[in-house]
Amino acid sequence: MAIGSRAPDSEPHRTPHHDLYARNTHGGDFWGLLRKTSSSAWAFQIGFWRMDAPLFILSKFPPEDRDLAWHVECKFLDLQQHTEAFHHAVLLMDEMEPRSEAIATAIHSNRPSLAAGRWRFPAKEMAELKVLKGWIHMAARDAAFSVYHLRAAIHSIIANVEKCPSLAKAVDFTKLEEARDDLPEIVELRHAVAHKADDTYSIEKVRKNSIDGVRVSGDLYGRTLTYTRAGTKNPAQLHALSITDDQFARLCAIKDKVFAAFPPIYPAMKTN
Repeated sequence: MAIGSRAPDSEPHRTPHHDLYARNTHGGDFWGLLRKTSSSAWAFQIGFWRMDAPLFILSKFPPEDRDLAWHVECKFLDLQQHTEAFHHAVLLMDEMEPRSEAIATAIHSNRPSLAAGRWRFPAKEMAELKVLKGWIHMAARDAAFSVYHLRAAIHSIIANVEKCPSLAKAVDFTKLEEARDDLPEIVELRHAVAHKADDTYSIEKVRKNSIDGVRVSGDLYGRTLTYTRAGTKNPAQLHALSITDDQFARLCAIKDKVFAAFPPIYPAMKTN
């Protein structure tokens, strides 16, 4: 059996989500494709991430629990994807920062003295620097969204496991709660990224989202993305997220703690 493929069944368990997907992909022949490619392309797309994620044998679940169990499995994939997306942001910043610093240094070092008269920034280099800085900030904003989505996936897993008796009896809720509590504070930072236009719509909102008259809006201090924003019930505070390899390692540990809360294969497969 290919890595990540399910226990042999005459046909994979169908859910309303599967059928919706089937109607909109592969000419409607989703199930035929799944059976034909379970050891090749499909196994690569769906199975590779299962090397460390729990595997549910859905056909062994009570029918009333299968949709919930399947949904939790989907959230395992979300955890993997959002963690990797954060890493992609780190890698993009790793690539862009040295290039932008080199151009900035070249511009500064080639600047004539003020005594030589009026000096203008070289247009080509400045345009390239602007693009590189834009990519760095784009990566930083996407990193914030990835952490927020990771948080949402963990909350979804906990909520759905609580509603699924077959899973609830087999899960270590302590580990799930620890993983949830280990996440960096991200909600207000995510809202600041997503609702920048709303937070600056009027001078009153600008003042509300400022601290002592100072508003920070997506500034990068080294690898730390920062915003000031007021919560629903709280005055404006400084919200920050580090976008580093250390933070990536922390998110991986959180993801692994979620996976460790479940049996590796559930229900356990019988061996002769």
